[in-house]
Amino acid sequence: FFFLFSSLKVNTKFVLPFNYNNSTSFWARFVSCILTIIMHALYYFRDYNPPASSNLMDSSPIWMLGKLHEYQGDNVAEESKTISQMKDLFPSFVDDFKSKIWCTYRKDFSMIPNSYYTSDMGWGCMHRTGQMTLAQAFLFHYLGREWRKDQDLPTKYYEILQLFADTCQAPYSVHNISLIGSNQQKAVGEWYGPSTVAQSIKELVQRYQPDEFGVYISDNGMIYEDEVHQLCGGDADNWDKSLLLFVPLRLGVDVIPPFYYRIIRSLFRYPQSLGMAGGKPRSSLYFYAVQGDSLFYLDPHVVFSSVKTDTIPFDVSTYQPSDILNIKISEIDPSFSATFYCRNRADFEQFCGLTQELHDEMDGDHLFSIEKSRKSNSDDAEIDISWPEDGDHSLLLDDDPELCDFVVL
Repeated sequence: FFFLFSSLKVNTKFVLPFNYNNSTSFWARFVSCILTIIMHALYYFRDYNPPASSNLMDSSPIWMLGKLHEYQGDNVAEESKTISQMKDLFPSFVDDFKSKIWCTYRKDFSMIPNSYYTSDMGWGCMHRTGQMTLAQAFLFHYLGREWRKDQDLPTKYYEILQLFADTCQAPYSVHNISLIGSNQQKAVGEWYGPSTVAQSIKELVQRYQPDEFGVYISDNGMIYEDEVHQLCGGDADNWDKSLLLFVPLRLGVDVIPPFYYRIIRSLFRYPQSLGMAGGKPRSSLYFYAVQGDSLFYLDPHVVFSSVKTDTIPFDVSTYQPSDILNIKISEIDPSFSATFYCRNRADFEQFCGLTQELHDEMDGDHLFSIEKSRKSNSDDAEIDISWPEDGDHSLLLDDDPELCDFVVL
């Protein structure tokens, strides 16, 4: 019914459920409004699993994208208290938090081509999480890690936000992220996973900023140095462009085993860290800091009207976060993407060195590994893949027909 109505001609003009014309009849506009309300409600509440904030903090240090924020109170808090009670005792953390770019659901933007969507409400949370990850990389790249937001925002800050405007002309808009997903068999309006949004960002960066950034997506938790150097170009001393590194991971089936908690905490110690794109099933979140077993996040599941970004300055209030939220690691989905930004070759070498230090510190355990090349271990490896062993005919495929249904690796 919705699609039939969207193509109905009234007074020789097409009436679309969201962008109706004032000259159409009253009843056409009335039905259009009712359909809009129903569709928005259905999309917003379809399997939406709102994240529950633990709303508690203690006096232990907070690691936030490579920065350590210490407790500034006179007395060490023996028990956890609410975030509202504790946040003022972490002033550097709050300043850092307020400098983040917050990307959320938007409504009333221009229609996404090949669809009827003028809002990403209910389906675009991972798109927005990917935008926040990329926006943080741009803040590091153009303004530096030490930049903090004040009342006089630099022009570059506005220019970064323009890259994510809700139009087809903006390189990293929800429009373009949605359309590029068709290359991965994703229709406009479908949910994305961490790997899908990473691939979409890679293609868009290659299209719009190929001379500034190289995007590397880890293959099964492996990072190969020669491939990274080839991607970023340059010579032995420096690169031609900076690196955006995505490491998609899945730790467990339904929940993350406690064994991984300390390793996840270590991700935020990297100076190159851009945080984690993950969340809960059907509800993505952007994780930017950790304290103990709690992750601080920005939640894209808030709806604002689309902002006109054509003329600088423009209203940026809806891009600036206000509420500090956190969630226990035990509550998040085991599928997420760890992300990093390396400005140059020296930065990447520091990243590799810290990875080895953390690997040793955790007795050989880590979420990803770095090798010189894909063939770095092939010459030394002696793997016996023969089966069954010579002289052992106790397990042949012909002995058990059921074994023919399997491939043994």
